[in-house]
Amino acid sequence: MLTVCTRNLTRKSGALSLIHKRSLSLRSDYDLDTKFILLTSAEKYNNGAAELSQDGFELVNVTYNSKMSLIMSFWYLYLKIRLHMKKETRNNCILITGYFPIIFVKLLRLEFKNWKFVNDVHGAPEEFIEYPGNQKYIRRIKYYVWSRHLKWIGKVFDGVFIVSSAMQELLERKYFFSKSKVCYFQVPCIDNYDVRGTEARTATFSVNDNESIKLFYAGSDAPWQNIDTMLELHKYLNENYTFGSTLYLVISNQSYDLNNQVLDNVVLHKNLSREEVFAVAGNANYGLLLRDKDVTNWVSYPNKIYDYLVAGLDLIFTDGISELNSIHRRYQLGCRLEANWPIEKMATAIISYHQRNKKFHPEKLLSELNMKNALVKFVQYSRGEEK
Repeated sequence: MLTVCTRNLTRKSGALSLIHKRSLSLRSDYDLDTKFILLTSAEKYNNGAAELSQDGFELVNVTYNSKMSLIMSFWYLYLKIRLHMKKETRNNCILITGYFPIIFVKLLRLEFKNWKFVNDVHGAPEEFIEYPGNQKYIRRIKYYVWSRHLKWIGKVFDGVFIVSSAMQELLERKYFFSKSKVCYFQVPCIDNYDVRGTEARTATFSVNDNESIKLFYAGSDAPWQNIDTMLELHKYLNENYTFGSTLYLVISNQSYDLNNQVLDNVVLHKNLSREEVFAVAGNANYGLLLRDKDVTNWVSYPNKIYDYLVAGLDLIFTDGISELNSIHRRYQLGCRLEANWPIEKMATAIISYHQRNKKFHPEKLLSELNMKNALVKFVQYSRGEEK
């Protein structure tokens, strides 16, 4: 299967992890190998390409050196795609992840009429205006461009990969996707873990009210992760809960620091391997997901939901993520907080939950959530076997 990727994969990210895991499952579970056609910068080391290459995926690179050559490189990319579509004999489905000019998609559709075109929607354009940072005007322009582009995706593509049902609702309500014309494939960033290992980790997992609260976070330092809120919450628990709190932070950004904050019982790690992250998680009992209630978070499905559960961590989360609310209702997992609560109220709820001494059993959820099952609909669709 052809996958065209124009995303910036020079840094580790949730998008890269999802693309990688999905491709591995397609190959191992369905004998559907992926050939990647990548648009890459000649000036930056491409972590994504390196990871994919290490796992034996065929890579075709189109490189650019400057913003002007980036514009021209889309034309060369189009020619490369056209060439490889002509050579492809096993599967007539193409996946495009990242920005690719709609005019080229239309040209390809005119020539390859029997092919199915699928787009990879990893997030909402609202991120650009909800988290502008110090680039308010540039981010607003990006929001306008991506919003227009997303509306065209709904008109031109046959199917889309999404991570949540909330994203489907947003696409249909705001970006005019037609439920009758667009096929949705809801595939979050999950694995095919052997649940038996998790049972061993969680069978004896319980907490008691004379044990410190051990909090864990692994991920980027992006503003929507609310690391400052985690630090503030940890500080409050340490000062107001008899047995204190320990916070384990694993940040993917090597340059992250605590901004000269001096906090007791904060253990900071940077840029660890996946195995090292799980080793650190073994010291904790709760995974943190403290997101604001906005569009960016509401339609997301953070990779760490699954990773926390597999690591044997119970969840402490805010109500800003639609899929987490559904998991909480269906499986009774986790301590649910309101995103607009003050720190004091969040801390009170956590202490109350902690002192209830609950057993933690995520096995049912993990047995139902696996990449192989999530990809069944797409595989049938790509092979023309859909019912």
